[in-house]
Amino acid sequence: MDSKKKMPWQEDRIESYAREFALKVCPEEPALGESLPQLSPVEQVNYFLLFKLEKAWKQEMKRWKKAPFFDWEHTEVQNALKNCMNILSRHIRLEEETLLSLLKEATEKTLRLILKPENFYRHQWKTKADISLTKDIQPILKYIKCHKHIFKLLASEFSSDTMPQAAVYRKIREISELHDESIQKDRLGYLNEMSAVIPIGLSEFFSPREDKGSSPHSKKIPGLLNFIQPELQKSLIRDLFHGQRETLEKVLRHVENCASFDESMSYLVRQQNIKVDSSLAKEFFKIVYKHFLSHDKIAH
Repeated sequence: MDSKKKMPWQEDRIESYAREFALKVCPEEPALGESLPQLSPVEQVNYFLLFKLEKAWKQEMKRWKKAPFFDWEHTEVQNALKNCMNILSRHIRLEEETLLSLLKEATEKTLRLILKPENFYRHQWKTKADISLTKDIQPILKYIKCHKHIFKLLASEFSSDTMPQAAVYRKIREISELHDESIQKDRLGYLNEMSAVIPIGLSEFFSPREDKGSSPHSKKIPGLLNFIQPELQKSLIRDLFHGQRETLEKVLRHVENCASFDESMSYLVRQQNIKVDSSLAKEFFKIVYKHFLSHDKIAH
């Protein structure tokens, strides 16, 4: 067995890559329903986003029906609800802040599924003692594109509607081992698709127990740099950071460690003396703002 399979997943890397990916593909304009299946170049990300919307929609309908003032079973009410849902489905509109959050979650799910099917479902149902074929497996199966054959085979293993969680994981593991070659092929294909947006390598998501070559003080390239186009980087370095690329990277690392957008602005304006009224600074601040928007840390 590949030794990497024994190593723990780097969950923080899954989350950080998902943030970067979401920022890269999220449009600034509101996204309409018909655009969602093609929102990102990775089909599985788009379908997990749709799955999340369907799930949220059903939860909202359940919340409506808790109101004790109406006869929800009346035929006229049922028909009106169905008509309302059909109309709403044709007028989906997602603003940037909502869409960023949905894209990040969908990308995290996609990475877990790509890397190891068992881990994806372990994360998906971590609070459940029993897994239901009709309530858990079948609703998500139509949104699964990567390793779909694995989960069709899993569904066929249910002799009744429920199966203990441990038994489900064991079945996934057994099926995955029998179809390891096709899983690796799917994995490579999807990682290549994601790399076309932001470069990614399989080894990034496994953490060795100890990396003797690393230092806690080593300088990593800040993730924010991925969202600054090369020409803009040159302008920032030349006009805001005294011609020093190292200064830009140092500032970005500091910004990434700030607790909120307000804190980062205070640092940039007061300590780095960046003038807020220049067009270049405004463009830079917009990128910083989107970074904190994706982290849900706009203010304290």
